[in-house]
Amino acid sequence: MTTKQFIDHLDKTLTVEGKNLITDFFITFSRFECALKASPFRNGDADKVTANWDTFVASIKATFKTTGNMELRNAVNFLIQNPPRVQVLNAGGLAWRERVFHPREPQINKLNLSI
Repeated sequence: MTTKQFIDHLDKTLTVEGKNLITDFFITFSRFECALKASPFRNGDADKVTANWDTFVASIKATFKTTGNMELRNAVNFLIQNPPRVQVLNAGGLAWRERVFHPREPQINKLNLSI
């Protein structure tokens, strides 16, 4: 499938609201990742910089709470209960498998893996 075919397929299957949600997510995610790169939560050198998500998640693990914010709590619960599948190799080709969390995995780690 070409990029144009993929975009044409998305245009036919997504509502305007769905497209707006996707756009909002990517803009917010990009801004957040840029902020991490501008902070101590980064890895890199003069050739390349990447956001260090694992260090950031570890830094908020003890204080991350969804209480008091119903919209955040609903979003977190949705992602944890419906995590994206994991892309794997199967017989030399790409396939998908369900993501399974360890029962004692902290909520913030599950959220990090889902995002």
